[in-house]
Amino acid sequence: YYTTDDGETTPHLLGENEGDAGRVRYQGTTAEVKYAGSFRPAWASEAYENVFFLKPGQAAEVDLSELNAASYYVVECGVDPDVYDRVSANGAALQGAAAAGGGGRQDFATARDSLKNRAGVEYDNHVKDGAMRTMNITKWLYAEDGEGLLHYPDNKTLFSFRLYLGNENADPSDLPLADMYTYYVKDPGGNYCRWDAGQQRFISLGKTDYSSLTAEELTLASFTTSMNGSISKIPADDLVEVRDLIAGTMFKVEERDYEIPRGYTLRLADGYMRTDTSPAINNGTAPISGTVRANETPAIRVSNQKGWGLTVQKIWSDADFMERHDPIYFAVYRDDVMLDGTVRQLTEPETGETELSVYYFFDRLLNVADFSEYVVREVLVEGDSLTVDASGKVTGYTSVTPIEDNGTLSIGGKPVGGEYSPDGYTYKTTYQPGQQTIHNENVRVDTVTNSRPGIELYKTDWAGEPLAGAVFTLKDGEGRNVAAETYTSREEDGRITIAYLSPGEYTLTETEAPAGYVVMETPMTITVGEDYSVTVSGPDESMYELTHNNDAMAATITIRDRQNELVVRKVNEKGEPMEGVHFALYLQVTGADGAPRKDYAPLKDYGDIVTGEDGVLPGLTMDLGPGSYYLTEKEAPDGYKLLADDMVITIGRDGNVTVPEQYQDWLDAGTEDENGVKTFTLTVTNERDGRPIRLRKLGVDGQTEAVITDTLSGASFTVYIDEEHTKIAAIADGENIVELRDLETGEDGLAELGKLFQGTYFIRETHAPDGYVMITYDVVLRIEENGVTVQTTGEAETITQDEDGFYTIEVRNYSGSALPHSGGPGVLWTYLAGGMLLAGAGLTLLRRRRRED
Repeated sequence: YYTTDDGETTPHLLGENEGDAGRVRYQGTTAEVKYAGSFRPAWASEAYENVFFLKPGQAAEVDLSELNAASYYVVECGVDPDVYDRVSANGAALQGAAAAGGGGRQDFATARDSLKNRAGVEYDNHVKDGAMRTMNITKWLYAEDGEGLLHYPDNKTLFSFRLYLGNENADPSDLPLADMYTYYVKDPGGNYCRWDAGQQRFISLGKTDYSSLTAEELTLASFTTSMNGSISKIPADDLVEVRDLIAGTMFKVEERDYEIPRGYTLRLADGYMRTDTSPAINNGTAPISGTVRANETPAIRVSNQKGWGLTVQKIWSDADFMERHDPIYFAVYRDDVMLDGTVRQLTEPETGETELSVYYFFDRLLNVADFSEYVVREVLVEGDSLTVDASGKVTGYTSVTPIEDNGTLSIGGKPVGGEYSPDGYTYKTTYQPGQQTIHNENVRVDTVTNSRPGIELYKTDWAGEPLAGAVFTLKDGEGRNVAAETYTSREEDGRITIAYLSPGEYTLTETEAPAGYVVMETPMTITVGEDYSVTVSGPDESMYELTHNNDAMAATITIRDRQNELVVRKVNEKGEPMEGVHFALYLQVTGADGAPRKDYAPLKDYGDIVTGEDGVLPGLTMDLGPGSYYLTEKEAPDGYKLLADDMVITIGRDGNVTVPEQYQDWLDAGTEDENGVKTFTLTVTNERDGRPIRLRKLGVDGQTEAVITDTLSGASFTVYIDEEHTKIAAIADGENIVELRDLETGEDGLAELGKLFQGTYFIRETHAPDGYVMITYDVVLRIEENGVTVQTTGEAETITQDEDGFYTIEVRNYSGSALPHSGGPGVLWTYLAGGMLLAGAGLTLLRRRRRED
């Protein structure tokens, strides 16, 4: 109840407005709390309106934000004072008020308060002494004579019960199954037991008093029902203890017929007994149910009797290709005489089921010393007034004819995608009597197989050994699945299926190969002629073998799979193996957005895998299994660049290996060897770690050394690899071949050398631009792992990358007709001027002498 902040004093009841029910959700979830607009408990004379339901331990969040709630209070409804002697909320005792519906019940309301002062309410219902009760369930097992009792471990059969529990308002005819409810198991001596997984049985803890169990023992002795109320693996004579049942709880204990172990039955006379009453209540074969009372400890005994159990398992060879078969019939014989009441009908419950069964239970054997003298036969039943009950028992027949071993009969049916044929197909019937089990000699499973000729498909390896796990599709000429979506080869003999095909053309495609093998690469075309002859085409003939007209089948096709191998090798640009390269391998996973991504951590044992002398990465084989993997290079060899991207390697379920398109040239599927082994070789190549180098020519004034231009064109030069001036014409930069012969600066004064690898280079100018003096020394360029240096006539200097990614070498050309002396023009011009004056003086003297002569 809540009041609003508009001054109203009359409270509103949450739920009276449309949509209010959605305001109450289980804490921390989006699930709405169970709600009823009107609810009248079984004890009440009138209904409660707008109620919400919480089980003990549950919590609800109530959203009052849009209701302008100023204050609120909560009422717990219909509390039984015979079960709970006091109720408190947030630690404060509450005073109960008589429930309007009567029944001696009480309602407990909290005080009215604001959300600011009280943000939550926690009810604490204190259980009255004696209101929590215990229920016991025991199993008794009678021998075949119905008199003597059988005991564990002489008889090792284990039994299961179903427990139903509901509160006092539950429908007694439709109680819910106990979901994960705690129970305990006691041995015949009353000792609490633990479960020993190794021995698969209960072991006594040696304590009969629940209060004496330690915390550890209590944990070992506690078991829970399944979500479907199942209490399982209980031996005869053991007791199941269900504690802490509140008075008023309704219960039911059931042993379902189909869950009773074969060879046993619920005793007709006293299957269910309630033994805590006087006299005991005999419920016969009806499950016991009731209500737990404050002064009761229900004790229920479920009794079984041992007999003889015979299961008849039916196998159809054409099950995958038939939508349904007509009903068939069985009977049990002894000395060629049919036992009365054993004619049973077996009707297929659903399309495509391959294993069907009929179960017989005999509480005694008729004039035979051994159960093996009972023989199962498939029978033909005739009669105009046949009736079949729910268990399949047939009455009203006029004749029953058994089908002998290897005999034939016609059975109507409807093939998948075809028309129903009342005349049916002719089947051969074979019988395989079962072996009586070791621990229970009274149980047997017989197999009856109906088969007809078809195309038998098998999968083997290259040597002819059966292969399990190969998956195929079989489609008709219209591209539709024939019978099943897929077929998988089985373990025992590699059989894929027996195909029952009408005349036409069909495509058999292998979509998944067993681990370590690769699929048949080309789909197989199977052609069935009008005369039901079979031909095959498509794959290479080495991939299959076709056998015609054996005794049982129209044809047999055996398909061989090649083994596959994966080799990942690291090489340099020359194709030479690279040793000592470090990698890590990561699994591809699906991210929160649904997209594939690289896992955060590498696969176990694949965090640092290093190439060997042959360049091969160890452990990267087909043993990884189907999936996509990220191969990350952690550390590149000296002088080589690290792989820019992860290599994604995908091993498909078809046994093939794929890589992204940009690395397709690195993958070689290879050819198969004589043993049918197909090797996928992935060759991972490193690019040399070249540095992009260019040369810039500067024009410099020969007298002032001022830069005239930084775009000096027309300078030619050659690159050498040693001081002896061994010329190199080209250098591979990883992707391109850079021509280095007669390089010349352009209009921008630049000449690009391309990407040069680690080493020392000598750059010699071969032609200077017009008006400039050609340099006569080598520019020495050194490319090292940690940087680039250049030396002209002085000390070596380190150069760094420009914004556009190049390492630029600046080389000066001086204006004039001769190369200036290092350090400036110096006295050279003085010498030249003096020489010119001396020459002029000599010429004057010579002219005077000539005039004098």
